[in-house]
Amino acid sequence: MRSRLFNLLLMASALVVLFIAGRGNSMTVVDYYNLLPPERLAHQKYTLVQKGGAWTVRETPDYGSVSAPVVDVRNGYIRTVYHGGDGDDERVVALFLAKNGTPLLGVYSCYNGTGGEYGIAFLEYRDRSWKDVTARVMPAMSYRDFLVKGFDTAPFEAVMKRVNGGGGRFIEPQFIVTLPRHGTVVTVELHLKALRGAGVTDGDLEIVEGVRSGRAIRTIELNWNAERGVFEIGRKR
Repeated sequence: MRSRLFNLLLMASALVVLFIAGRGNSMTVVDYYNLLPPERLAHQKYTLVQKGGAWTVRETPDYGSVSAPVVDVRNGYIRTVYHGGDGDDERVVALFLAKNGTPLLGVYSCYNGTGGEYGIAFLEYRDRSWKDVTARVMPAMSYRDFLVKGFDTAPFEAVMKRVNGGGGRFIEPQFIVTLPRHGTVVTVELHLKALRGAGVTDGDLEIVEGVRSGRAIRTIELNWNAERGVFEIGRKR
């Protein structure tokens, strides 16, 4: 009798553990989005509300407007866009899962107004807190990785040393990152539109535009390696 009771208790305990594990694994991209502090989204965080199958945001900005968000729970993807007077503020959140079940959230911020600002961060949620693991999961990349073979980089580097606060040293251009709604391949491009500083000349602009329009630059695909929990450089196109 005791043996049977003991076995029943073991089975009940196992069911409880499985139930708890199942609940943990059932968190969606919306759940993780709600856990993000506003500063992780450059203070462009909204309350997502689902009504009759459609998603909207609860907040009404004093100035500008917010488009209806794209919320794709099945594919782990959220996109919000605030439309201001000078440009749009876009936030994209995409959920990646490592083989061991650890969630990784890609958070992309983009302001396409004057100057343009772009930012990417990859965050892990552990022990009820977020940790920035961008440096660990993203491969080290330089703008040279995007150039076709044989491209003369000297004129471009000379420009970049003088503008955007370079002060005589080369400043790496920003990356424009596209987080996937479908699949797990991330694409990365160079942002070469913004040249800032008192010393910017028409010649500087021509050099940078020549790099952009002369097909010297390729887009890099980053493949998600769920086994290792990192992104790896894939196809260049």
